[in-house]
Amino acid sequence: MELLIEFIGELLFELFFELGSNSKVPKWIRYPMIGIIGLFCLFIILLIYYFAILFWEENIWISLLFIFFASVLLLSFIFGFKKKFLFKGNKE
Repeated sequence: MELLIEFIGELLFELFFELGSNSKVPKWIRYPMIGIIGLFCLFIILLIYYFAILFWEENIWISLLFIFFASVLLLSFIFGFKKKFLFKGNKE
């Protein structure tokens, strides 16, 4: 059952990613797919920050590690999102 759920989730994520990055797909389909991908990634990053706050009382080092990990993920998400979806530029 776990394998089936993982397969369906990966299939949906890849579908949304390909639809969002394909310029031949109409904008009214592409933009919601980009939004869904962005919101999902931001949800995961915010969830890591939430766990970092929860662990602050128990173990500060684990909490700092989670904050560092979430910050790296957030920066890589921002730069990757800009590169893939926002600034296409002239590809001559």
